[in-house]
Amino acid sequence: MTSLVVIFILLFLAFVHEQVGKQENVKDNLLAELQKQLKDANLQKDNIRKEGDAVVIIVPEGLMNFETGKSDLKDGGKAFLAKYFPPISNLLFSKFSGDIDSLIVEGYTDRQRVPGMTDEQGEARNLQLSQDRSMKVVEESLHDLEGPERAAERDFFLDRLSASGRGEQWAKKDGGPTNNPEYRRVIFRIRVRSTALTEAAEKIKASLRQ
Repeated sequence: MTSLVVIFILLFLAFVHEQVGKQENVKDNLLAELQKQLKDANLQKDNIRKEGDAVVIIVPEGLMNFETGKSDLKDGGKAFLAKYFPPISNLLFSKFSGDIDSLIVEGYTDRQRVPGMTDEQGEARNLQLSQDRSMKVVEESLHDLEGPERAAERDFFLDRLSASGRGEQWAKKDGGPTNNPEYRRVIFRIRVRSTALTEAAEKIKASLRQ
């Protein structure tokens, strides 16, 4: 009995390792495709990269503009989304639909304070501001997918697209200046699905039935 348990554990580990390798291949392919799609977007090479179980696109303030202290997208930000989000959406839907777990739009702020606010009040305000901005990006992105010819694609993203305000998280981690445009950014986090544990469990169950 003990030897059977050891065999199953080894099978489990081997299968998980295989599935993790498949996930890495998907991320590598996705990264390469996104770099092609965004080659003329004026992004630094490191702004499109792998992070954990995801591929991220980091869009700095210079390309994703908002009104100062507000969540309203300026024309430059709208133009960026109108130009680049539809082809990225089409890429994910047509080539990676079975591999994408979620697409999270993360908003970040610097550590500026409105006069008269305490640090705690300022931090709470920036958290809400980042949430509102990320939600605005989601809304604008879905707007760019309107039309009956893109209905299936839009539904695909409605199931996976979400907004997440991260406030001063980046700025606090880095510890830089209070007013720094480098911290005011939007990140598209494209999480790649990992079915390793589920599939491994099913494989072990099948082995036990034999």
